[in-house]
Amino acid sequence: MSLLVRPEDKDHLLSVYRHSLATYGDTPEAVCWSNASQRYRFRVLTEIAPLESATVLDYGCGKGDLYCYLLEAGYRGTYTGFDINPELLELARAKYPGVRFEQRDIEQASINEQFEYVLISGIFNNRISDNEGVMQSVLRRCLALTTRGLAFNAISTYVNFREPEMYYVSPEEIFRFCMTDLSPWVTLRHDNLPYNFTMYVYRKAEWRR
Repeated sequence: MSLLVRPEDKDHLLSVYRHSLATYGDTPEAVCWSNASQRYRFRVLTEIAPLESATVLDYGCGKGDLYCYLLEAGYRGTYTGFDINPELLELARAKYPGVRFEQRDIEQASINEQFEYVLISGIFNNRISDNEGVMQSVLRRCLALTTRGLAFNAISTYVNFREPEMYYVSPEEIFRFCMTDLSPWVTLRHDNLPYNFTMYVYRKAEWRR
């Protein structure tokens, strides 16, 4: 199976976050968020279902900020974080010893395990060679890892400005993709931060919140 993320794209993404981490240190700005916007995105993302005791995969976990947010909300389940960035993962492991953080790329290797929920925050935001193809591929593969549901966010095309280095997603088009290719049980939320949306994809109707 051919890989959709080109080596030069991966190198670019690693460079972006390596520079941000060196510039901002252990702050939300290191992963290109403000504190308020990051926490708001996390809140909406985790409203996919009651997660207090769930097994959760944080795909694109960075330095573990979502895990910290879950803990503050009373999380006592089993958490796993995957990312491609070794520097961010090193920081996550230092902050949360004993928690499973792994350098894994779903585009390069199969993952032979399952989680109740897979959460994805911010990994579709940076422009690369084939954003649409990569996004669809990652969502398909991540849904295969979950027994209950998948939640992800993206930057909406409903904006009044665009930055050339960012990727903007049509909510209607990705909703159609999810409904036709992933599951008939999909929730689109465009009621959170301006210019952003969150989508929940469920395995079964009974898992819907």
